[in-house]
Amino acid sequence: MMTLPIAIMMMEDGDDRSFMEKLYIQHRYLLFRTAYNIVRHPQTAEDIVSEACVSLIENINTLRKLNICKLRAYIVTTVRNVSLDYVRKRDRQSEKYFLTGDEKSFDLPDQAQVDDDLIRMIEVDILRKALRKIHKTERELLQMKYFDMATDAQIAEKFHIGTNSVRYYLTKARRSLRRILEEEEL
Repeated sequence: MMTLPIAIMMMEDGDDRSFMEKLYIQHRYLLFRTAYNIVRHPQTAEDIVSEACVSLIENINTLRKLNICKLRAYIVTTVRNVSLDYVRKRDRQSEKYFLTGDEKSFDLPDQAQVDDDLIRMIEVDILRKALRKIHKTERELLQMKYFDMATDAQIAEKFHIGTNSVRYYLTKARRSLRRILEEEEL
């Protein structure tokens, strides 16, 4: 059973609460995964997501204006920042107290690397959703070419087309994918 963060359940405005519930439900795994990748502890990651929800609620008017791409980037960045703040605070506190040696040290990931990884995760998720919406044959063509790294000859053999025609069909498949991405602002 999924439970909403208390901050969302406590919202008085029903429209705002409904918006945040929908946002949380749609992105809860992405939020949790983002926090977990930084703190490496499930309960702490859940607490961080709840804390990030408070910050997101404070900026709900901004959230409502963003398209899906920018919205995902915004909420992931918020969770990442709350996670990194937690790690910094924890590290500062550990410097002040005597450690028994049982604690695991945590190397803070490079900020640029974290940003790149999060952006890549978002882009892959968007691309995966768009690929599901194009024709099966076009999806298989793109998968063979870009994921399986198949040659034009291998693609031609599988689809029973001429080697020279592969580029045409790939171009057509890329256009279909681009159209889906543009139509849905993904």
